[in-house]
Amino acid sequence: MSNKIIFTDFFDTVMFRRIHSSQIYVQWAKALIHKYPVIGDNQTSSTLELLLHECRNKLRMQYKEPPYQLVIGLLYDKLIETTQLAVNKEQFIIQSLKIDIAVELGCQYPNEHLVKRFRKAKMDGAKIYIVSDFYLPQEAYNAFLMKSHLDDLFDGVYVSETFNCTKSDGSLYVYVLNDLHLDPEYVEMYGDNRHSDVKMAKINGIKGKWYFPLKHKVWTNISRKLNWDYSKRIVRKESWWLYRHTNFEEYSLVLYYFNQKLTTRVNDLKIDKVAFLSRGGYFLLKIFNALQVLITPLDRKSRGEYCYNSRKVCFTARDQKAIDGEQYKLMYEYMNSFKASNGNIYIIDEGWYNHSQQAMCSTFGYNIYGFYIGSRAKEIWKEYNICHREGLLFDYRTKYDKSKYYGIFCTNCSMYEQMLTAEHGSVIGYGRNDKNEIIPILKVSEKEDEIYHRYIKHMQECMLLQIEGIAVWLLESPIPEKQLAKIVLRASVFANHRRCRFLNDLDKHRFDNCSSGKRIPDKSIKDVKINITVLLLHPADYLGMFCKLQRKLDGNIILRWLYYPIAICYYIYIYILTFIK
Repeated sequence: MSNKIIFTDFFDTVMFRRIHSSQIYVQWAKALIHKYPVIGDNQTSSTLELLLHECRNKLRMQYKEPPYQLVIGLLYDKLIETTQLAVNKEQFIIQSLKIDIAVELGCQYPNEHLVKRFRKAKMDGAKIYIVSDFYLPQEAYNAFLMKSHLDDLFDGVYVSETFNCTKSDGSLYVYVLNDLHLDPEYVEMYGDNRHSDVKMAKINGIKGKWYFPLKHKVWTNISRKLNWDYSKRIVRKESWWLYRHTNFEEYSLVLYYFNQKLTTRVNDLKIDKVAFLSRGGYFLLKIFNALQVLITPLDRKSRGEYCYNSRKVCFTARDQKAIDGEQYKLMYEYMNSFKASNGNIYIIDEGWYNHSQQAMCSTFGYNIYGFYIGSRAKEIWKEYNICHREGLLFDYRTKYDKSKYYGIFCTNCSMYEQMLTAEHGSVIGYGRNDKNEIIPILKVSEKEDEIYHRYIKHMQECMLLQIEGIAVWLLESPIPEKQLAKIVLRASVFANHRRCRFLNDLDKHRFDNCSSGKRIPDKSIKDVKINITVLLLHPADYLGMFCKLQRKLDGNIILRWLYYPIAICYYIYIYILTFIK
């Protein structure tokens, strides 16, 4: 890669799919019918796909690459001839594009071999541009690149749909060269299509290099011939790629699972309003709303709202109740706005000991249903009849009544807290603005803000795209709990140096925002108490301690390598007792 300017094709070059490209349209059709069931009254996924191709081919008489908006607009016009759609054309086009992008996200993974070569070229000063013939608009590539952590690699993206130019006739090359003011003599083009990526590049003075991933082509064509159902493989494929290439982003599968259980509970109880508590509910609300928009049929949509809350304000209101203090009155008025139509309040948070919910119930007498990722060691107390707490991923009901896979799922609770957190500071009180509306008073920690923008913000953006990709392939089908537990167990026991460093950095930036405001100290070996009987009978109960030991040893190469033989034995023992017995 001696040249300083590199053009590259995208699909089957930089980016691979786990299926054949023809299978994309089928899943798009299935997802669109799932979102708008009324379409299914007159169309199957196969006939809807054919209708889409008919619309695109009709517009190809006027355009080299028909604009996506016109294609889907024409499809809408044909559908409303026989179907009473409850959305207008503009909404339908937006929805179709969301689904199209998500379907792609769910089956894509980067070609690491070529990505490494491009990264090296980038370090040597090369400029790299994606030049792609594709039917989706250029904005779709922002999502594709971010989800696969390639958003820092390319200097620009040129797509045939956006510019009505194609590589196949050479016009897209002409457009890009003119737009960037480039001399084609110093440009190389990489791609898998001999005609578009090599022949037409050379005609335009560009050095075309044929890149043909034979193994990948064979597998995708087998997928097409045998019509493999990718929805049955997506969890295994995505979790393995994310485990190998990211810092715990396979937990996007855990969050999808939680959201599906939450949505089921919301639908079963016919809840019309749910409140996501800050700050653990921040990312959970983003997921909930995104999937409501993406795949939930219109007649089953629920409203999620963000509630600024913290243990600190709950305890302050409790302490001021006797004197009818200002914070007590403000919080009472504020929380009333989150009541559902039946008078109950439904809250969602990451959980653990649910002290905020307990304080709200005892202080205000609210009937509150709390749905959490996890609930641990619930106290039995007098307000129990109005304080309903449920851990949807793991739940500690009593010492002898825990949810299945409790020990595995409650590992790395501190990571959940930081993974789900918000970009704003902690809530320390309430006040009023100029319009007399109640607003939160926030305290921003520089250290927390630093870690959020260094790690968490980008992580949340990537995970949301991954969740959307998973959701549009599963279409509200559940992930088997046993399969999910295996994914979390592997992630917990076997963390490489990059992951251990990530966890250690998160640990250094954990603060107690309720009382001291100081950094939460790490537990040492002296704090570990082991019950040999429990360890032998329920080894997963000590998984959290074991994982913390791993990252504490990370700085010592010898101890780190000694860890692995023990970890393998521990993993196998947990696996046998948990999944095989």
